[in-house]
Amino acid sequence: MARQLLIQLTDAAPQAEAVVAWLLLEDGQASGGVMQGTLAKAAAYAGNAKVIVAVPSDRVYLTRQRLPGKNRQRLLKAIPYALEDQIIDNVEDMHFALGMADNQDQY
Repeated sequence: MARQLLIQLTDAAPQAEAVVAWLLLEDGQASGGVMQGTLAKAAAYAGNAKVIVAVPSDRVYLTRQRLPGKNRQRLLKAIPYALEDQIIDNVEDMHFALGMADNQDQY
């Protein structure tokens, strides 16, 4: 098992200076205790580790959206603007992830 960095967002509105908690695992074992600080401090521990981030569920919006095309890079750029009418906040300040398409081009 490789190195893993587990990060938990603890602030309701995460920003660069927000406090997060993290734990570094080496071969599945904690290499030290839980630490807290900014995302920048947590990033310093990332190195070549697989990073796993736990986000509060009230900060996650799951939906299905029909998008034309198969070019994944273009779809990743288009998805924020396809959803901006459904979201109150500025899409430029958000992260979007694209799942797998079904047979009707819904992601």
